[in-house]
Amino acid sequence: IVSADLLYLCDHDVEKLKSFDAKNISSDLNEVASKVDILILAVKPQSFKELAGEIKIGIKNKLVISIMAGVPTRSIYSLLGTKKIIRVMPNMPARIGQGVSGWFAGKYVTKAEKKEMARLLSALGLVVELKQESLLDTVTAVSGSGPAYFFYLCEQLEAGAIKLGLDKKTARVLAEQTFLGSAALLKNKKMSVGQLCQSVISRKGTTAAAMDVLRKNGFDKIFERALSAAFKRAQELARCHSESPMRR
Repeated sequence: IVSADLLYLCDHDVEKLKSFDAKNISSDLNEVASKVDILILAVKPQSFKELAGEIKIGIKNKLVISIMAGVPTRSIYSLLGTKKIIRVMPNMPARIGQGVSGWFAGKYVTKAEKKEMARLLSALGLVVELKQESLLDTVTAVSGSGPAYFFYLCEQLEAGAIKLGLDKKTARVLAEQTFLGSAALLKNKKMSVGQLCQSVISRKGTTAAAMDVLRKNGFDKIFERALSAAFKRAQELARCHSESPMRR
């Protein structure tokens, strides 16, 4: 919860909040909400109805930022009564300031509030504003879930290296640095993804042999289906929360 340049952390479990080494912590949501200009909802979607019921003060003129996956702005409005809503989908690397956050602002959010939103999110890494709320489902499937795809592939490379004779420590170092170095090359932006890939592959070489196996076994189709599954699940969650929680 943010007011001017002050940050307030609020949770029923005050002991948990102490781990953040913050000065302004409280278990009283209404007390804190009365002091702030921006209310950040960082709770599990299934806990939102209960949370909304605890807020007794009027917040319709406050900016509400939601990090809840699958809870659309109309559902937030129906329970909180505020029209000034921003939804954000960050990802895990935000923990170290290297994340990417896709965000959507409702039509009642002012330009000044959008600017402040971008400033706040920039502390987490790259910021991408979306013009349509539905695109948050795509962001969820791509960058929200993306780190898991990356870690899984790194895990497979490490496991394969061990099977081919390397010890676990060496396999981990090789896999980890290979991904880190490749990501750095990609960020350099001097070549496209396709060009970078082709620059590693030499005709009838080792990389070509590996890539042939991936292509013949339809790796591109498998990955396409995986992304589609994540996207559809995000849509299902959005539809679920679109139903008025007061009627369920």
